[in-house]
Amino acid sequence: MGLVQKRKYVRVSCDNPCTAKIALQTRLKDISIYGCFLETEMTVPEGTRIELEFALPTSPKIIKVICEVRWCGEYSSDSKIDQVRGIGLKFLDMDHDNIPIIGEYVKTFSSPTRKHPRRKENLKVVYVRGGDDAISTARATDLSLGGMFIKTESQCQVGDIIRLECFLPAGDPLIKCNGRVAYVNSAIPPMFQQMILPGMGVEFMEVSGQDQKKLRDYLHR
Repeated sequence: MGLVQKRKYVRVSCDNPCTAKIALQTRLKDISIYGCFLETEMTVPEGTRIELEFALPTSPKIIKVICEVRWCGEYSSDSKIDQVRGIGLKFLDMDHDNIPIIGEYVKTFSSPTRKHPRRKENLKVVYVRGGDDAISTARATDLSLGGMFIKTESQCQVGDIIRLECFLPAGDPLIKCNGRVAYVNSAIPPMFQQMILPGMGVEFMEVSGQDQKKLRDYLHR
């Protein structure tokens, strides 16, 4: 059986040429802000440190990074059924100029395809996770007709249902509904913290007709 990783960090699929400084020509099959997976039949001992060189489709710049082998074996990505053999790597050190290239690539391709464009905001949000009585207060940093991103250190998981209420800058209620956690940004490595906010993307559920109109009017003003 292949290994399916459960990670703190979102990974996105790719299929890019890659050179590892262990006499290995390979392909980079997925990447996150934490590490990556290389397709190879070679067995590399855990703990081995290697220098990796690759480029991403969004930038011509060659990225060089020092990595550590964390595991070796078969792997199934979140988006593909087929299993491939290779090595999982953790990023240890890279040139500062390469950080935004990887961060933007992951951010772009990990965000769910949305029906509605999102707008930057800074709105108060109060929410309660299903089965939990604790009330959390946070800020919505973007908003659309279909959902929002909530900046928070909350331990919500993908798929959790929350009850939320969002308020206009003047304090008036804007929308009150259930929401489904679509993705979570948590435990972000220090080198990426300037460009990726901790928090969660939430998809609105069961929005009343009145609140839909208020939200639409607010976004189209």
